[in-house]
Amino acid sequence: LGENRTMSYRWWSCCRTDTGRKRRINEDAYLDMDDIGLWVVADGMGGHSKGDVASRIIVESFNGLGKPASMNEFAYIVKSRLKQANNRIIESVGPDQIMGSTVVAFLVYKREWRCIWAGDSRAYLLRNGRLIQISHDHNVAQEMVDRGELRQEEAAFHPFANRITRAIGTRNDLILDEYCSFLRDGDTVLLCS
Repeated sequence: LGENRTMSYRWWSCCRTDTGRKRRINEDAYLDMDDIGLWVVADGMGGHSKGDVASRIIVESFNGLGKPASMNEFAYIVKSRLKQANNRIIESVGPDQIMGSTVVAFLVYKREWRCIWAGDSRAYLLRNGRLIQISHDHNVAQEMVDRGELRQEEAAFHPFANRITRAIGTRNDLILDEYCSFLRDGDTVLLCS
């Protein structure tokens, strides 16, 4: 549990991970750098080799990161570190192997925040009793919803819900999504795999 006081507000953060019921190895990794306002959740791609290694490479890519001078600088650095992790993962596997991880990062600078992600690890904002999904899943089922072929309520149970269309380590041309806004008193943010 961490506490930080910046610009007349404070925040607390905590992290937890669990192996789950399906796998023997925990493929999740997280980063809690509340002193600079950065939180990251990475979920290794199950069914492929070394998802736990991929998620750990992502988290480790932020080692030595200091306080940013602006939100634009902060977002640029986070995206650069994710691209470096992407390259490192690709370079560490053979030509016929896939090793990857989804990622969701949440950055705070003063009262401005940004969410940056690839895959279906999610970010939610709880504000005034209402839970809002910030991120947008990168998987085949969500693409079907976006095209009007499937209802949103059906997406979670669709056989293609676990087929990821974007992740760190799966392609040379990493594409990250980003959303930004401002914190309000009482906001709660949840990052999860």
